[in-house]
Amino acid sequence: MFKSHSKAVAIVLALVLTISMCSMSATAANEATPTDTQTITVHQGDVIKYSVYMTVPERFVGVQFAIDYGSNLELSSEFQSASASDLVKMFMPTFTNGINLANPNPGVPNQIWGSNVHAAGGYEFKNGELLATVTLVAKKSGTAKITASVSEIYKDNDNFDSLMSVTTLNGEAEVVSSAEHTLGDVNGDGNITVADAIEVQRHIANIVILEGEQLTAADTNADGNITVADAIEIQRVIAGLTTFA
Repeated sequence: MFKSHSKAVAIVLALVLTISMCSMSATAANEATPTDTQTITVHQGDVIKYSVYMTVPERFVGVQFAIDYGSNLELSSEFQSASASDLVKMFMPTFTNGINLANPNPGVPNQIWGSNVHAAGGYEFKNGELLATVTLVAKKSGTAKITASVSEIYKDNDNFDSLMSVTTLNGEAEVVSSAEHTLGDVNGDGNITVADAIEVQRHIANIVILEGEQLTAADTNADGNITVADAIEIQRVIAGLTTFA
């Protein structure tokens, strides 16, 4: 009977937390929501690691938060295929006690959320401890924005959100693995020549359609679009006026 009761409580708690994170509106109206936003230039296929650190001046017993990563990024295959318990370990490794949940948010596209509640003894994050880390993959080239936000933080099990106004987040995003491509080498012959600039112009004119690594190589300024500016940049490289970093 006790096992059945505990299981029922756990299910109800999971549903409540899911609803809370889907709405992201549990924070009191007068409390500031701690956030961190990182913007990073990516190329299609790049692997990005985002880590966010939280500073709280007092001990706390629980926190709910989310990371939004935009439509041009997706969770890495490792995160997508992880079991519920493994996802918690990868996403929020600092939290080792209490009830921990992590999941891609079914109610908000391109968001993964995490929750830690009822942590016995609580946690101290006075010096900027790791809140969460996630690995993402760029679906297309351009500028990617990643934002972390805390919706609730519990000073104790009866005192919700009292620490929100004094909690801060600091994150960092970096490309940990670049897709295998050479900027400007659109035709993939190992050289950057006039033929590559012509191929870009043919794509712009809809004579050919560049895809995959060719499309990535053609986007020389990583703005997510293939334009005359990319063809000009290739010509500047050929003329020795600039180089691709």
